[in-house]
Amino acid sequence: MVLLVAAMMLAQIGLPFAIELKSGPGTGYQWQLAAIPEGIELLGSEYQPAPDAQIGDPATQVFRLRASKAGRYSLRFLLKRTWENESIRETVVDVDVK
Repeated sequence: MVLLVAAMMLAQIGLPFAIELKSGPGTGYQWQLAAIPEGIELLGSEYQPAPDAQIGDPATQVFRLRASKAGRYSLRFLLKRTWENESIRETVVDVDVK
């Protein structure tokens, strides 16, 4: 398993923000948010393929979130297949909410 730590991002209370992670949805692997901290709301997740993408090409998985209170949050994402217990990659994104 590989652990990647992204640079801190800034967000504002009550305003939606997005975290984009490269993904290969055709492989069965998808990013999952390990846990949603109190004060963070997951608004949704979707895939955005490149404009000229072919079937099986990588895509970007976009997580849309919103914070309800100020603070620093560590969001841990796991890249795994839904039917498997182990992830093949983890990414931690620190969000500073003002």
